[in-house]
Amino acid sequence: MGVIGGYTAYYIYKWLKDKSKVLAGFLASWASVIASSLVVALELGISGTSPLLKAIPAMGIVHFFIGLGEG
Repeated sequence: MGVIGGYTAYYIYKWLKDKSKVLAGFLASWASVIASSLVVALELGISGTSPLLKAIPAMGIVHFFIGLGEG
């Protein structure tokens, strides 16, 4: 989770920082939360802990809003 979130935030911020540092920071933090949650959902699905088609929307929708708060 930490690796996915860290790399996601880094590359999005690096890509957008010349346009607007505030927007770049917001989108980088939001996307890192979403990416991490989707990877965890994938891990839960692969491990058999939770059905993949239920885990992805559940984690994605909840973390969409959490990411807004993080941003």
